[in-house]
Amino acid sequence: MMPAEDDRLVFLENPAWLARHLYYHIGLTAGLSLIEGGSAPTFLHHEIENLHTEQLREHQHQFEKGLSRAGIRQLIHARPSVMFLLLPSTSTGLTVQKILHLLPPTFSHEGSNDRRAKQAMYSKFVKYIRKVAAGRRPPINLAKVLMFATGAGEEPLLGF
Repeated sequence: MMPAEDDRLVFLENPAWLARHLYYHIGLTAGLSLIEGGSAPTFLHHEIENLHTEQLREHQHQFEKGLSRAGIRQLIHARPSVMFLLLPSTSTGLTVQKILHLLPPTFSHEGSNDRRAKQAMYSKFVKYIRKVAAGRRPPINLAKVLMFATGAGEEPLLGF
């Protein structure tokens, strides 16, 4: 990958990578990431747009074969609106409200001692999240909290 003049990444044709069919594996990995609900490879948006042209170079052809193997190429052809998944996100990222929505508490029955203890702990958790969001707990940020709790640094496209 190489940065282009307009802040996007483009593939470089590497003969060693071509010989080892690595572009195929990049396409397959990107496709499987989309299917499994992982992070969308938004940096590949321009590469996938270029696949609509008739004149594909060898590295682009390998990449397309990888996407086809995962079924993404066919999906994009049948439903072009799927391309929005590959657009770079303009979302502002995680917020306190979003974290609290993604990590809802589960309390015990009303009136139990266990519920009171869990509510006190959840109150401390909310205060901690607010401090993290305010930047008062470096190097911890909201993405790292989400990563600790769920194993993912951002909410998957299809949710948890």
